Amino acid sequence: MYAVDRFSKQDKDINEISKSKIFFLGLAQSLALIPGFSRSGVTITAARFFGIKRDAAARFSFLLSVPAIVLSGTYEAFDISKSSEVGWGPTIFATIVAFFVGYASIAWLIKWLGSHSLITFVIYRIALALIILLLLNSGFLQAIDRKSTRLNSSHSQQSRMPSSA
Repeated sequence: MYAVDRFSKQDKDINEISKSKIFFLGLAQSLALIPGFSRSGVTITAARFFGIKRDAAARFSFLLSVPAIVLSGTYEAFDISKSSEVGWGPTIFATIVAFFVGYASIAWLIKWLGSHSLITFVIYRIALALIILLLLNSGFLQAIDRKSTRLNSSHSQQSRMPSSA
């Protein structure tokens, strides 16, 4: 991230690059499926690699997130409607508040990136990784196997269901 931000040309706007490069920017999002990868970090870095200005890269990265956020929010809404004790009113209110706070945060970040490098995020990610490794190594934190956790959760939910016999 640092090397691309520091050494790539930064003179293009998003509408100045080819559709094939935009396709690769969208494809870069898939790296976020790997634990530890930041979706916005990957897409901003890929955009910077293609010479897009920092603030334009951030704006495009956040626009790319809209489909993922809408789809995951819809999925979670269905899950909430089936199993949550919290009603729709508080959920809708929280969603509206989160939208405005997120919008304000993204607007501030895009403005900030117009005049600052990505080194702050590089330092943050390295520091956070070192802290997590230290906490894991010391035994203060334990890694969780999500696959077995989901299986156990699914099994415990099935055992609570009344039998049809």
